[in-house]
Amino acid sequence: MIDTSIQVKTDQFDGPLGLLLLLIQKEDMDIRDLDIGPLSEQYLDYLEGMKRLDFDIAGDYLYLLSMLLFLKSQSALNEESPMDLPEGLDVSLGITSKADLIQRLEELAKFQSLGDKLWELPKLNHTIFTKPKVNKKAIIDSILTPLELDELTGSMMDLIKRNNREFTIIEGDKVSLIGKLEDLKPLLSKGAKVYFDVLLKTGKDPACPINMVVTFICVLELARLKKIQIFQNEPKAPIYVEVVESLEGIEEFFTEGEKRAKEMIHLLAEEPKTMQ
Repeated sequence: MIDTSIQVKTDQFDGPLGLLLLLIQKEDMDIRDLDIGPLSEQYLDYLEGMKRLDFDIAGDYLYLLSMLLFLKSQSALNEESPMDLPEGLDVSLGITSKADLIQRLEELAKFQSLGDKLWELPKLNHTIFTKPKVNKKAIIDSILTPLELDELTGSMMDLIKRNNREFTIIEGDKVSLIGKLEDLKPLLSKGAKVYFDVLLKTGKDPACPINMVVTFICVLELARLKKIQIFQNEPKAPIYVEVVESLEGIEEFFTEGEKRAKEMIHLLAEEPKTMQ
């Protein structure tokens, strides 16, 4: 059989003694000078209200009610005299006399007062809310997709055209892919995430298309050697470069890239017109 008894607990009182103390405080009574008559009637009214709500009244409440009724009927007895309670009644509250009742009520009132004072004290970090840690890598990985070579090339050409300025072609032998790598290294430490546009702005003349071409080829070489990964969210959106391995000692693998850079610069040098 399911036990339907409940432990009544509200914002105003917790348990039978809490209810009784609440009634005493409402009547502005002195705990040591209790008027048992009105208290027992109000206590009984509360229990009747619980019954109307279909609550099975817990034994402690019934015990305290019985004690109040006995005190009311035997008010002439000395407060130290134990009560003659009916057999079989739960005495788990440990209250058998008016003196016991007064002592328990005083203890409860004291703890309530201490609890109120404790609650009013400043609470360390009670009103401080910290921002949860955000996994930036997970966010980037969820929205960015690897960039194919033709897409990266298209983006590169768009950047050169947007530059829209006359430029002086630099002699091919003055352009060094290794030199560009040295320009980029401070920005490309392992684990770094950098905008491709930021990489294009490195060097002595960042706006020069030749500088852009060399930077572009340098980035391609690093991607080919699996030192970096290149991402873009959508066409025309910013391009991200993520460094997955250290670039230390990478220079010796740049021979082929150096050749491609000089070939592209040579092609640009043969076109004597302003880049549009």
